[in-house]
Amino acid sequence: ISAPTITCPANVMVSCSAFNAANPATSGGPATASTACGPVTPTYSDVTISGLNNCRTIERTWTATTGGGTATCVQTITVEDNVPPTLAGLPNNLTAQACAVPVAPVVTASDNCTSPTVTFGEVTTQNPNPAMCGHYNY
Repeated sequence: ISAPTITCPANVMVSCSAFNAANPATSGGPATASTACGPVTPTYSDVTISGLNNCRTIERTWTATTGGGTATCVQTITVEDNVPPTLAGLPNNLTAQACAVPVAPVVTASDNCTSPTVTFGEVTTQNPNPAMCGHYNY
């Protein structure tokens, strides 16, 4: 019995929304392996080498084993988030009187790969000189 030979799929970049770790077809397909006696079905194991949440780099080690030995190869899979988050509850721009500035609304965000956070920022156009009309702009 001869040792197998193995060929890895190419290194790939995939969208996190399309990637499924349990389905090698979403990341370039399975490795192929064979011996002089015919094909061998390879197995794989994944190790995340960098990244957080769903955006990460994975080293997928493919292994083919027969009675004649073991062959391995490594495929690098870069899972990226290439779809921006969406915001809900955004207010329209408005001009308000100094004593009637509305309370900031609750704005939420959603994303196909991560859990984004929303931060609030406010800008005033108030002129620092109280003698100027623009001093009373907020």
